Amino acid sequence: MLPINCATWLFCACASTTMNMRRAHPSICATIILADAMDKRWDELFDLLSHGTFPAGYDKSQKLNLRRYASKFTLKEGELYVRGRRAIKSKEDARKLFTEFHSSPIGGHTGILKTRTAMSSRFYWLGMSVDINNWVLECDKCQKVGKPSTAAQPLQCIQVSAVWDLVGIDLIGPLPKTVDGFQYILTATDYFSKWVEAFPLKTKTAAEVGRHICSIIYRHGCPKRILSDQGKEFVNELNTSLCNMLAIERSVTAAYHPQTNGLDVKTSHNIKQALIKLVNDKQNNWDVFLEATLFSLRSKVQTTTKHSPFLMMYGREAVFPSEVPVDMPLSTISLPEERTFHSFLDEKIKSMECVKKRTAENISKSQDKQKQAYAKRVQKKNQNTLSYIGEEVLWFKVKRERKERKIEPGMHGCM
Repeated sequence: MLPINCATWLFCACASTTMNMRRAHPSICATIILADAMDKRWDELFDLLSHGTFPAGYDKSQKLNLRRYASKFTLKEGELYVRGRRAIKSKEDARKLFTEFHSSPIGGHTGILKTRTAMSSRFYWLGMSVDINNWVLECDKCQKVGKPSTAAQPLQCIQVSAVWDLVGIDLIGPLPKTVDGFQYILTATDYFSKWVEAFPLKTKTAAEVGRHICSIIYRHGCPKRILSDQGKEFVNELNTSLCNMLAIERSVTAAYHPQTNGLDVKTSHNIKQALIKLVNDKQNNWDVFLEATLFSLRSKVQTTTKHSPFLMMYGREAVFPSEVPVDMPLSTISLPEERTFHSFLDEKIKSMECVKKRTAENISKSQDKQKQAYAKRVQKKNQNTLSYIGEEVLWFKVKRERKERKIEPGMHGCM
């Protein structure tokens, strides 16, 4: 067994002994039986098509079934073919073909789908899809170079209960430089209301990021916590001092795990998708449409909360330009009288409390649905990544330990 330390990620590669493999994967026994049956069936088909003879001891029903099955095959130059694909006699021959189509230099260690497509268009054998899947997953080189096949953990949703409890920040770019020299977009998303702030940046220095964080604070007040990745534009002495001075808790995502800040990643995606549809052919005027894009994101009902971020922040829905009368004189605007402000404020507070309560309930329901959907997706994966005592494992060597060896496999260990 290889040593385990805090810098290693472990995942099951394959069982160290045949006994372990059979205990971990009961289908191994069935595979061995299937291989024997495969050789036998090929011989039966060959004898029937070449000589018209049946295996000794076959009754009338067995002969009929074999003849029906043989109708799919043709005999050509001593080889069996089914719909133009050569039928492979034994698992040993099939494994040799797999080595050529996957493990050799011309195979290129392609994934399951590409390897299976290339082979199934040329060859046929009983259970070939299952075999190819297993052989690719068992490939030593692919395991060391590919993404670690770790068992997925239950989905952990971030819990928030009020506006500005948690704000996630992220950076988009570099983008095509605009006329004014902007190349980046700093985004900030409130995890409760889903309100989005975004600023065009010329550089992504700590000073410029810190200046725009201050702009957010001036408009909305201090958030309780700020979440970001480990980029040096976010994690630095300047911004750390700013947060400490304002009693703002700082959280950062784990390395190689940006999913923690998934809401801001989604925000960045939404902004980019909107800008792509608005910019000119040179893509150098995206900054002109950034504010309008933010208005769209803020004023539309959010699928998780079932309310618009605008309502959550202002206690009313946004008024679109088309809703405003063109020639409305100022004298027609109705303003509350001074004596009604207290009642107006009481009603607004009660209304916002109801909205806040419904939003919290909607977020909770949405997170429950996400957990259930996620659990279904990973259930099958987890069944295939269970490890057992005595199994060999690979360990992941982090980039800082690999230095400049960029084509070195990420996973290490002997198989």
